[in-house]
Amino acid sequence: MTPWQIVGAMHPAVHAFGFARAALVLQRDSRLVIARQIRGEAAAGEAPAGEVLDEGEWRELQEAEEGFALRQHIPAFPQAGIWLLGEYFEDKDAAVRELDALDACRATERHGRTTAMVVDEGKAAALREQWAQNAFDRAKALVQAGEVEAACRAASLAFELPAHFVDDYVAMLALAWELRGDKARAEAYLTMMHNSRAMR
Repeated sequence: MTPWQIVGAMHPAVHAFGFARAALVLQRDSRLVIARQIRGEAAAGEAPAGEVLDEGEWRELQEAEEGFALRQHIPAFPQAGIWLLGEYFEDKDAAVRELDALDACRATERHGRTTAMVVDEGKAAALREQWAQNAFDRAKALVQAGEVEAACRAASLAFELPAHFVDDYVAMLALAWELRGDKARAEAYLTMMHNSRAMR
């Protein structure tokens, strides 16, 4: 049986962001599926859960810059994820080295200013949380130093990185936007935080 391959990512490659986790585009023969995660099914050759595409739809998504193809196709494996390090992620090369040290990175590609990586999220989850904490600490220091624009970028990265909602990171992002003069956006993030608390 032909194995499923990771062939693309569902996320704009050219976009102003720090970190994003993209949905995977999987292919076996002419079958294409968009999947948020892989458990054991695709690695075992079974059809993964997700949205089925045909080749024409996949081409249209790429032309609309809603997704992009990977140059290197990777056999599907459990807990695979595609991580994108965008223009606001400082020292992408150091991040790749950290993932390599954990044997967690299966492939790395540059797409414009974005570094796309196929990672083993089981091995890399703790590092992702540490990156978020580091970005939060950097944002706090930059706010104290009065470097508001840089603080906003660092706070945005801290907000984007965690796999779950972290109140302190949202509050820091709201503070950074308020200091930057965008009170409406700051209030929107605070509302998001309050709504999230209400649902817990």
